[in-house]
Amino acid sequence: MGQLSDDIAAENSVTVRRKSRIQEIAEALAEDERAEFLAALDNRSISAVAIIRVMQRRGFVLSESVVSNYRRGVNVAQRRTTD
Repeated sequence: MGQLSDDIAAENSVTVRRKSRIQEIAEALAEDERAEFLAALDNRSISAVAIIRVMQRRGFVLSESVVSNYRRGVNVAQRRTTD
């Protein structure tokens, strides 16, 4: 492989998946509230804004894009292990 390919492969080896914001919040909740939180996220008749406001009142930071990405099945959060 060329130098660029080697550099990209080396960089790729130092990245790991980190927990999504949804997963971090879910793990911080009691089991019953975790189930209710995830059920609300899966229920598209509940607006993202309603979920965000309730969670903010409970001390959790959550954005509309995080909720939208969860609902669409997008999970691209990565970070470097050296962070």
